Amino acid sequence: MGIFEYLDSKIPDYYPTMYKDGYTPEQILYSARRKIVREYEARKEAQRAEAEANEIPEVRITSKVVIK
Repeated sequence: MGIFEYLDSKIPDYYPTMYKDGYTPEQILYSARRKIVREYEARKEAQRAEAEANEIPEVRITSKVVIK
């Protein structure tokens, strides 16, 4: 882990009054982006799970016709 990754790991999740707590605009944007990406991935995973649950199972029918 490099110095920048270490410093970025100390930045909390985004909240609206981060600027009052002394975070720089870059830190606030980084935090907001990280929160948005995490929410997007959670939403995509939920959609994938829902689509998988609603998926119609594959049914295979084989028949044989014999004429006498």
